[in-house]
Amino acid sequence: MAGRAGLPIGSWREQQYETHRVVLPKGATLILYTDGLYEARRPGGRMFGEEELAVAVREVAAGPLGGAAARLVAAARAHAGGRLADDVGWWPSGFLPRGRDQRLGYNTAASPTAERARRSHARGSSAGGVVVRPVSRGNRGKEVLDIQKRLRGLDFFLGREGVDGFFGPNTELAVKAFQQQRLLYADGVVGDNTWMELVEAGDTLGDRLLYLRQPPMRGDDVLAIQQILDELGFDCGAEDGIFRQQTEDALIEFQRNTGLNTDGMVGEATIAQLKRLKKATPEGKKTVPDRHDGYVKLVGLRGLRVAVDALRGGNDMGGRGVAGLLEKDINLSVAQAVRRLLVEAGADVTLVRESDVAMSPYERADAAHAFSPEIYLSIAHGWDRDPEVAGAATYYFRRATYVAESGKRLAGYIVKSLVEGLNRVDLHTHGRSYACLREMPCVAVLVEPGFISNAHEGGALGRDEGVMAEAEAIVRGITWFLERL
Repeated sequence: MAGRAGLPIGSWREQQYETHRVVLPKGATLILYTDGLYEARRPGGRMFGEEELAVAVREVAAGPLGGAAARLVAAARAHAGGRLADDVGWWPSGFLPRGRDQRLGYNTAASPTAERARRSHARGSSAGGVVVRPVSRGNRGKEVLDIQKRLRGLDFFLGREGVDGFFGPNTELAVKAFQQQRLLYADGVVGDNTWMELVEAGDTLGDRLLYLRQPPMRGDDVLAIQQILDELGFDCGAEDGIFRQQTEDALIEFQRNTGLNTDGMVGEATIAQLKRLKKATPEGKKTVPDRHDGYVKLVGLRGLRVAVDALRGGNDMGGRGVAGLLEKDINLSVAQAVRRLLVEAGADVTLVRESDVAMSPYERADAAHAFSPEIYLSIAHGWDRDPEVAGAATYYFRRATYVAESGKRLAGYIVKSLVEGLNRVDLHTHGRSYACLREMPCVAVLVEPGFISNAHEGGALGRDEGVMAEAEAIVRGITWFLERL
């Protein structure tokens, strides 16, 4: 079974996570899970009524969760637009502590598999799920059905076969079209990043109550609020579709200025006022605030906090280049060299991936968040079947209506340094919505210094001097960026 939000709800979840089940009148059920989800099940497609909600409050309050039941059901009701439906939602932040809950006698960290799944759902969108494995052409099953239904709901053409559970050529074309629309890597494969964007694309403004919590709510409805607030002059930071503290601050300021209740929640009254004022705003080119307020606080490397992330790792080896070089190993070598140079210059640096381990883009972002960096630098290398393909490229965060100007400038200086210092072909800077650029509330760039499949660029990386040359060029680009703030 899956709720409207599309999370994989089934017997495995009940075995791994279930803490408390309340049977409501006429066969309806409310299930609470230790990983922060609730599921409201209804027989025969019938909606929950107010009487059933009241029964749920009384029965859960009498159980092991005590008075916290009222908070849970209130959040559930708000999430479902005033009623509990066959739906999935999040508990309020801090509702259940990590580890063993003595009231329930349940160890939320007992199973490594369960803990990985808990982190995957907790870091996700309001829908919360991530695809466990990449889904691509030739696959079939429930995951493909879910993907196809979401694509069809977004008006992407699936061919005459439609939603049939088979990932054929038309589904692949639809996925690629979606990825291009969302500024993702258009490979036709539904991995973590594409799945997250696909789930969030189905969130329509007004379908749910939006507010600040941990993990943050995210989706196209959040993005719509951010876009309207920015147009009206309320600085909510990056238009990234993630409801962070700065979005709440801007929302409360808007509510204060328009005479609304300053609760920091996006309900019907706030949405109506936002839409009314948006209609009254003259059309034209809008200027949106840059993430990180458009600058890094420190001018110079000394004291600068930088997170350096070597992409790939573990089973994700990337391309195999000249002399059998693996991208995951080269990425790590260059990242380690960058860290060494930055530390020597007085910067405070953390390496997100320090060994040959696999990490999802959201696990990387979580690790970097804990360090609170001012610059987040991801290192990757290109690969192509044609060994003549060569050059350096950089990427910064961009949406349809938003450009991270600081990231764009930093990306420009780094690619300029690589081109001038290493005589690389200039493949320019590009705005994308990759997770490694979107997830960080700081200046974030992705650097591809060269192609490991090219005899000159890849061959040089087999020597320490080649690795250090790329690292020096990257650090020089960061220095130029800081000097010109």
